[in-house]
Amino acid sequence: MIKLTVKIRPLFKLYMIVAASLYLSACANKHPPAEIFDDDEFSTEITQNGIKFFTYIRHMPKDAKHAEGLRGAVELKLDTSGFCRDGYLDRESYHANGIARLRGECREGASTHDREQFPNRQ
Repeated sequence: MIKLTVKIRPLFKLYMIVAASLYLSACANKHPPAEIFDDDEFSTEITQNGIKFFTYIRHMPKDAKHAEGLRGAVELKLDTSGFCRDGYLDRESYHANGIARLRGECREGASTHDREQFPNRQ
């Protein structure tokens, strides 16, 4: 019986590793894919000393409990626009009355190319 126990333990460990991997991968894919909607608003601001700020606004149904997919949409927009290449810091988040808003600051400073591509609007 001891020989049988020795053979079962490695199989049991392998089974537990596979089961845990499947469980974790199922949890990781629980969030819906990021999506940018037509009525989402994205605005940028570059200060004189080169700090880059952005604001992302999503209009939602008034009964929405939380801003589902907002952060994913922000990251997708930043990736496609190239505004924050090294990530961002969340400076302000707001969700009420059907509006979800995130204001962020880019981790990198503005380059000459950034100032040309993303001019401040008056």
